[in-house]
Amino acid sequence: MNTTENFPWIPFYTKFADALVPYRRKRKELIKKLRNIYYIGNADVLTGDPYPEDIDPFTVFGLFNKSFTNVLRQEIIRALMTKFGISGQFPEEFLGIPVITSLPTSKTFYAPNGKRGEDDIENLWEVFDAALELASHDTPQRRDRFCAAFDQALTQKQVKWNLTIGLFWVRPFTFLSLDRCNRRYLEEHWAQFPILEKVPAAIFKSVPNGSTYLSLCDAFKELFSSGHSAYSSFPELSRKAWLSDKEQEPPKTETSQAVHQTPKSPDTPRIAKDASYTKEDFLNDTFLEADKYDELAETLAHKKNLILQGPPGVGKTYIARRLASALAGEDDPERIRLIQFHQNTSYEDIIMGFRPAGDGFTLRKGVFYQFCKQAEADPQHDYYLIIDEINRGNTSKIFGEMFMLLEKDKRGKEYEVPLLYNDEPFFIPENLYIIGTMNTADRSLAMLDYALRRRFAFYDLKPAFETRKFSDYSKNLDSEELNALLETLKELNEKIATDPTLGEGFCLGHSYFCKFTPDDLTRAKLRTIVDHELIPLLGEYWFDDRKKAGDWAGKLRAAL
Repeated sequence: MNTTENFPWIPFYTKFADALVPYRRKRKELIKKLRNIYYIGNADVLTGDPYPEDIDPFTVFGLFNKSFTNVLRQEIIRALMTKFGISGQFPEEFLGIPVITSLPTSKTFYAPNGKRGEDDIENLWEVFDAALELASHDTPQRRDRFCAAFDQALTQKQVKWNLTIGLFWVRPFTFLSLDRCNRRYLEEHWAQFPILEKVPAAIFKSVPNGSTYLSLCDAFKELFSSGHSAYSSFPELSRKAWLSDKEQEPPKTETSQAVHQTPKSPDTPRIAKDASYTKEDFLNDTFLEADKYDELAETLAHKKNLILQGPPGVGKTYIARRLASALAGEDDPERIRLIQFHQNTSYEDIIMGFRPAGDGFTLRKGVFYQFCKQAEADPQHDYYLIIDEINRGNTSKIFGEMFMLLEKDKRGKEYEVPLLYNDEPFFIPENLYIIGTMNTADRSLAMLDYALRRRFAFYDLKPAFETRKFSDYSKNLDSEELNALLETLKELNEKIATDPTLGEGFCLGHSYFCKFTPDDLTRAKLRTIVDHELIPLLGEYWFDDRKKAGDWAGKLRAAL
């Protein structure tokens, strides 16, 4: 029985899909309406491009089906209802709806310019129209139209499983979402449903064609109506899959770009390793403003390789981890991996090499090889490798024949090369992104070679003492000792920045003073930071001018 009683979001989703139908031929007008709404809602402005020239209906739905807080999603939906003249029940609960991530290359149902076909967006509109028509009245002719449109869309980049998610959004009682969470749940419970034997379980190994997908939907509807099922509709199944997913550990080989989530309220703590993590969380956890986040996200999406560089204490690794989590939509260790380079890091550690095993040696695959294979097996979702202290290793030697493949336009199977140890054809998948960190104050290291610089974009992180967010943070601590120390640090950084032997890359960062609360910030803790972290660093900076190092050490201590 299809009822919206337990799913208050369905009436709006259905009516909004109906409201989009006339805009297939008025897409510029649609984009103008959406831009106004998303400025009002303080959300991302449409997609990664602030001024898209075209858009499809599933991407429109994806704009508010991301890892938002309930408050933000409700704000956006309220604006959509007003702008599109939608009346009726206002949804306040979204349990079990699949959502997508916020990375610009992931949050559209079509590929970016240069990678999509001329008719890709129009083809998605055809799927949308055919789906709504079929949902209203099932006929052989309408099935044929839907299957043809569905199969055509599957040939396009950046569609695949997500197409079923979009269909579920627009007609949740008609179409089954085959997102990662639902697929895993169905695979695990397949044997419980003899009625589904008419559809092969192998359906979950690759995206089915339109005919097979409709057969699966039909089988489930027959099951729902038989009364021999624990659930009676696709929304109920989706919610049960989400609840089941939260009760078990995630698989080791697959995670999801689209996962069932209940957007958390602003005061909900992140305690589970798979908890959603959004742009808003990133901004709450760092001292960067929204425009800086957007700049980082766009740079990484464009270049695929990004190095965060800056002096000690600006939170390079911390920001790298949280940037990856925000772009992935969740803090998932299966999709986000951190490694650290050092002088002894080798090709054998990262790619592949022989290692002692018993009386002989065995060929072992390194962390980069394994992570690439993991990303390759899960092309619908983005993976992030964080390389801490990337300039401490000899990157050309470490990556070997992979070095060329790091370039953004050398990704994918067409550029595969044979590996050194076993001639295995290997490539870096397009859905793998690399974020490196580099300490600009490390004088023991040579400058990065041009070959590496050409393959990475570089982003400078600076001390946040002068930012509004850090100012608000320090004011909240209400500590005269901290305020005096910060003023001295600002003077010290000015001196360091203008010193011909140092420069801005040696300024002292703000992270030495993070994570305090008014209750635990004491003079003794500040003195420990000054004596055992800051002053030793000044001794290294001015190792040839002990008087200058001593004078500034005295000023820091005097501030307390």
